[in-house]
Amino acid sequence: MAQIYQMRMLNALRAGVTAVVMVLLAARLGSQRSAAAAGLLFALDPFCIRQNDRVLLETAMMLWVLLGYLVFLRLATPSPVRHAGIRAVGSGLLFGCAVLTKDEAVLLTILPLTVAAVLQWVPPRLAALSAGATVLVYAVYAAVVAANGYAGALWQAKTAGVLRLLGLLQSTGFHSSGGGSLS
Repeated sequence: MAQIYQMRMLNALRAGVTAVVMVLLAARLGSQRSAAAAGLLFALDPFCIRQNDRVLLETAMMLWVLLGYLVFLRLATPSPVRHAGIRAVGSGLLFGCAVLTKDEAVLLTILPLTVAAVLQWVPPRLAALSAGATVLVYAVYAAVVAANGYAGALWQAKTAGVLRLLGLLQSTGFHSSGGGSLS
């Protein structure tokens, strides 16, 4: 239990850094007022406080996602950006850390990158570089897992997760095997 309480402090620190990154993102995208509002909402919202006060992976995942966007959004300008390729790869590495933290981060990173490229909000080459770096980070992880003899376990865990996402496998809740009824 003591280690869990120590991790709660780490999560609180991550949440504080996340609030700062949110303010920086909002300032880059809008005004100083919107930046202050975003930071205050995140810091004072009871749901956010509850989520970040527990030892949940979402806190770390969101920090990586927001850091990735802080790097990437500079590329969404009409004027050329110095070192755009390096910036795109850097954001992809940060997005990759988010995906390693929690697989659902793919929906917050790769999917928006694809939409941004299709709608020409960013040069498709830069979105592809960022997405490629994200996939590369995960591929390195999968290769290390496979090299240590756990490819089967990784495959089983990931396919079970996809089945849960699609609603084909329910392991918790009212309709799970052995679960109670709603009434």
